[in-house]
Amino acid sequence: MLGWPGSDWQENDAPVHDAPIKAEWKTLNTEARHTFTHFHLRLKICTALVPMDRTPTVGSFVEAEDFDPGDLPTAMRKAYDLYRGT
Repeated sequence: MLGWPGSDWQENDAPVHDAPIKAEWKTLNTEARHTFTHFHLRLKICTALVPMDRTPTVGSFVEAEDFDPGDLPTAMRKAYDLYRGT
């Protein structure tokens, strides 16, 4: 499933922040919120500009021409929409 890298989802604990790639990360001053059947999810959104030739420690990059935001699951699309609105 297409999505953004992140920490494990945890209840009432601060997530462990292991960046998926070495970069200068910036945290948005907002969070994406999504409600599943049995829990509420709050996502802190961090962004970075990263060269395409850099290798992530988790996951893989998608070429810009192959990326369609409509392919994202709803929770990941909310994070994307907040980023695009900045």
